[in-house]
Amino acid sequence: NKYPCKGLFVTAKQINPPIKIMSMVVKDDQIWAGGSNGSILVWDKETNILLCYNQDAVKETVLDMLVVEDTVWALSPNKGIYIWRWNAASKSKSIYDPKD
Repeated sequence: NKYPCKGLFVTAKQINPPIKIMSMVVKDDQIWAGGSNGSILVWDKETNILLCYNQDAVKETVLDMLVVEDTVWALSPNKGIYIWRWNAASKSKSIYDPKD
């Protein structure tokens, strides 16, 4: 093989039913992903452990994601823009809308 590569396969299949990941970004020590069902998932970059799965994060498919300073912005097809910030103080490691 001209371009060999090896790695760990991390998937959203552990979510039932499995979802299609549409967008991903790296923020600090986390990988954020947006799903076709409007969900937001956050993995620890080092351990690959799923830290958060928010099914109701966006009302439609997450088309794109962008990191802006300490926030993650998500775009939906209905022209909605959702802004998220990691709540490091929360023991549940949930994400929340900065408006809250």
